[in-house]
Amino acid sequence: KKVFLFIGISGVIGAVLFLFKLNITGGAIGVGNFVKNNWIFESVILIVLVLGFIIILEKTKKRKIKDTTKLSNTKGMLVYSSDGDKIGKIKEIYLDNNNHKIDKWLICVDKEIAKKIKKKNILIKHESVKSIKEIMIVDGRISEHLETFKE
Repeated sequence: KKVFLFIGISGVIGAVLFLFKLNITGGAIGVGNFVKNNWIFESVILIVLVLGFIIILEKTKKRKIKDTTKLSNTKGMLVYSSDGDKIGKIKEIYLDNNNHKIDKWLICVDKEIAKKIKKKNILIKHESVKSIKEIMIVDGRISEHLETFKE
């Protein structure tokens, strides 16, 4: 990616020098009518070209989706209820020692929820998890239960 970016910027600079019939030293010491008279215009064109190139790179960059088959990739993942309420982020995963399956999830709750329940973390049984892709979705009853706490 860095090589591609370097080649692209070099190409833009080369194109500007070629289009305005400048050479590198002549442009640096001020020889050439265009540099003397229109250096602001040249700077604006160069900035627009570079910004355009960066925008094109960002648009074409593919968004990486976390591989949720590895448990370590789920840490820090956002947790939402099936009702759409944000609950927090995954902090830890607990396995059942007997059958080596996921037993519980430790969730670091959002600040607002933490103030209500006066705890920073909650433990959710794996049976309450509905889906894990880019985010974790848990049963809506968990969100309802958290709302029953009073400040």
